[in-house]
Amino acid sequence: MPSPFNTPVSAVVQGISESVICNMTRLANQLGAINLAEGLPDFAPAPFVLEAAQEAVAGKGVWHQAENTWGYEPLRQAIASYNQQQYGISYNPETEITVTTGATEGIYASLAAIINPADEVVLLEPFYESYFPVVHLLGAKPVFVPLLPPTFALDVEKIVASFTPKTKAIIINSPCNPTGTVFNSVSLKALGLQCAERGIYLISDEVYENLLYDGQKHTPTATLDPAIAPWTLTLQSVSKTFSATGWRVGWVLANPKVTEAIRKIHDVLSAGTVSHWQIAASDLLASPQLPAYLAQLSADFHQRRAKMAGLLDAMGLPYHGLPQGAYYFWVPVAAGGFQSDLEAVDAWIRTKGFSVVPGRCFYKTPPTEGTLETQYVRVCFAKQLTTIDAALAQILG
Repeated sequence: MPSPFNTPVSAVVQGISESVICNMTRLANQLGAINLAEGLPDFAPAPFVLEAAQEAVAGKGVWHQAENTWGYEPLRQAIASYNQQQYGISYNPETEITVTTGATEGIYASLAAIINPADEVVLLEPFYESYFPVVHLLGAKPVFVPLLPPTFALDVEKIVASFTPKTKAIIINSPCNPTGTVFNSVSLKALGLQCAERGIYLISDEVYENLLYDGQKHTPTATLDPAIAPWTLTLQSVSKTFSATGWRVGWVLANPKVTEAIRKIHDVLSAGTVSHWQIAASDLLASPQLPAYLAQLSADFHQRRAKMAGLLDAMGLPYHGLPQGAYYFWVPVAAGGFQSDLEAVDAWIRTKGFSVVPGRCFYKTPPTEGTLETQYVRVCFAKQLTTIDAALAQILG
């Protein structure tokens, strides 16, 4: 009888690596290191966020049952109102909004709804590490185009030059993880119009929309021009805005035809996300406390960014400028005397007691040694000020 342990698993799975980011957290836990790697806040959400969660869990018995697979109706209504009030864009909660189990599932469902095997999907390097595996799993061809260093801005000319008759979609992430860049709306509009003209979908990952600095304003891709909106699939989430990464509540905003397809994929993948957190999220988005909360969120993260900048300055490490958005510094390691990101990561976690993410996991693999792909690390500042102080003490100690 053949052994199941020797039977090959799916060939497509063999082309996917485990999350480097999650592995850095595991290693930090194993070594007792301070985790500046994964984007997990080490502090509790704000009181009004916790209150919404507690009220949802303590609610009526029916709230413990599965909701409409498209998403809890009051949440879809709240999402529509939120986008209308914040950005002046209208979405029909019945035909254009699908609540997913986090934005990560939303990305998979969005791509699965629009691409066929052998279609091409443009990925802008560096990119969030889950984008490539999704493209790979769906049998599409990734096309890699670099962002422009040192600020990692959009290179519209080079992106458009990468388009072929097989190009079906491009994934945009602004504010950007890992670089902290907020893409210029003029460049983003120019790219969007080129996509609309060619019938190319823009998957716009905007989960960091409320984490902006120095007066930056978020401009959703779908609002840039009426011609762009029908071709844009927008991803939003409660995870970053409410420092509740474990809730896994995200959503996709798309035209009715695409939404219908997304819902079919979503039904198969998860049949809906946790009812309690959907209920809590609907209360938060509709809360009169939301504007004050967002203002405080901005003030708090400005402090955290400044504190982390001080830590990097103390280490003698340059960075390409203070992050414009999200909660990461994108740091070149050569000034620290390191030949590569892996060398820096290993030295810091073993001798200085803190973990960061090697930048190569945000590029196509295998990386080319000695290039930008291996010369950066990502450092997360979604941490208590005392945590950053503790890391600095270990560095200087």
